[in-house]
Amino acid sequence: MGIRQCLYHAGMNFKQIETFRTVMLTGSMTVAAKQLHTSQPNVSRVIGKLEAELGFELFDRLPGRVVATKGAEALFREVERAFVGLDSLSDSARAIRNAGVGTLRVAAAASISLSVLPLAVRRFSEKYPQVRIVCDTSESYVIANWIATQHCDIGFVSNISDKPGVVASVIHTESAVCVVPARHRLAKKRRLVPEDLAGERFISLPAGSSSRHAIDAVFGDGDRIMALETPFAATICRMVGEGLGVSLVNPIVSRTMKFPGVAAIPFKPDIPSGAICCARSWRHATRTSTISLPACEPPSTPCDRRRLTARRRSHRCDTPHHWPPMSRRPPVHKAPARHPPRTNTRCRGS
Repeated sequence: MGIRQCLYHAGMNFKQIETFRTVMLTGSMTVAAKQLHTSQPNVSRVIGKLEAELGFELFDRLPGRVVATKGAEALFREVERAFVGLDSLSDSARAIRNAGVGTLRVAAAASISLSVLPLAVRRFSEKYPQVRIVCDTSESYVIANWIATQHCDIGFVSNISDKPGVVASVIHTESAVCVVPARHRLAKKRRLVPEDLAGERFISLPAGSSSRHAIDAVFGDGDRIMALETPFAATICRMVGEGLGVSLVNPIVSRTMKFPGVAAIPFKPDIPSGAICCARSWRHATRTSTISLPACEPPSTPCDRRRLTARRRSHRCDTPHHWPPMSRRPPVHKAPARHPPRTNTRCRGS
């Protein structure tokens, strides 16, 4: 039985874990007791109970010290992994307490992560210096999954398909450019078409990617020589600079990174390329808490707004927040005010 299975069946509590970790770090039950603000017999009792629950010895007792067994060392590695996560939670809680902020997790496709993301992070950090930022790089579909599972807060991708729980908005778009070596025969042309690349060694993106599919759609079967394949536009540009071939890439990469020995030339027909921002859908994330309150959901599309307006007009509610427009409100009949009878307070003898 492995260490994780032993921990599961033993049902260790936090006091046992903390005591065991402190003894491992100090090498002495007496010193561990001082750090834990308890007595040495209490530490010995906790360790003994833990050994009985696990089914193997953790320490060899020697005069004045203890020596960890191989089982204890294996257990300590698992415990340290857990404490790393606890330390991360403590850091986040401390940041929230001190500045009211925590950690922002950002994911971006390689073409964006290697080009414009550092500039965006710098501008954000200048405005919010207390926020800790964690940046991850992966493929667009992986980033969409990260956003849907709340592994990341925000993502920047080059393309994205429909993903439940993820909303996407295009923040920049332009056409792909053809990158060729600076001394290539095509470098002097103002515009290139698929026929110009006939017989040229072509450096392509991986098969199966949406960008690769869009590029392949404008070429015939024998127009190019498929020489190399790599997943990153930055790598493609570097290979073009070394004279290994030509390719089509996102212009953000070629423009911001300024690779030496590479010429970027407009290409026709247009192949859309740019940057898309994706984030967690508010409606999907709070569905369980708002499913009984449909009128509280913010309408995200014109169709949703029209449907919400029609529902409000057809449903008469007692609260003014959900009343229809003023012209269609039910008439309000006010009861006449009742005034107390007037009494003559003047004295008759006056």
